[in-house]
Amino acid sequence: MIKPMHAITATVLFILPIFSFANDICFKNLINEDMCAHANKIASEAGKSLPIKLNDNMSIVSINAILNKLLVVAHLNYNNSYLSKVYNGDVTLENKLKSVMRNYSKSSICSNRQMKTFIHLGGEIEYRYVFSDGNIFDTYAITNCE
Repeated sequence: MIKPMHAITATVLFILPIFSFANDICFKNLINEDMCAHANKIASEAGKSLPIKLNDNMSIVSINAILNKLLVVAHLNYNNSYLSKVYNGDVTLENKLKSVMRNYSKSSICSNRQMKTFIHLGGEIEYRYVFSDGNIFDTYAITNCE
């Protein structure tokens, strides 16, 4: 039978590394800035403006903070079948579209002073492009502005 004190000790020893890991992620910069707190603040502020229509085919529908990462979900107003028809099943063209979307995302993030600072201090931004049927078209993480 496990004694209550042993159970508490085991629980603390199990949970402690998780907090330590989160702390390392949140403060992985030279000025000891809490990037998890910044991610939460940015997500909260940006969330007030959602959805954000980027063009006729795409809108940002959610922005959430997960530790030091902002997860941006962009909803595409079409599904994979439609995209395959438009590109006649040419995977090379679909990959070029992904490349254009990734370059646009990085350019828009890195040209914004606040977001560029967020990235430089250890924050991350992950874009998830989702088809109208809920399937994921692409996922792209921005971890630097070089």
